[in-house]
Amino acid sequence: MNMTELPTLHERFPPHFVWGVATSSFQIEGAPEQDGKGLSIWDQFCRVPGAIADASNGDVACAHYSRWQEDLDLIASLGEFHRPMAGERI
Repeated sequence: MNMTELPTLHERFPPHFVWGVATSSFQIEGAPEQDGKGLSIWDQFCRVPGAIADASNGDVACAHYSRWQEDLDLIASLGEFHRPMAGERI
């Protein structure tokens, strides 16, 4: 789905329908070592050889850390939003 399809989708729901989104910082942020964040317990766990079957990690994830403005614009078009943030960034 792209941004041009969102208004059409939104119009298919009742006027008082409340949209919601949820995620975790590890799943979307990426950039585990940028701006002093440091590695979370999940970042560390993913680096243990054999801990993750395909050796994937959250280093890039959805790149929300670098794309946050675009992401927030998309989510804002749905209504209210609470942004997850890694505790290490606070």
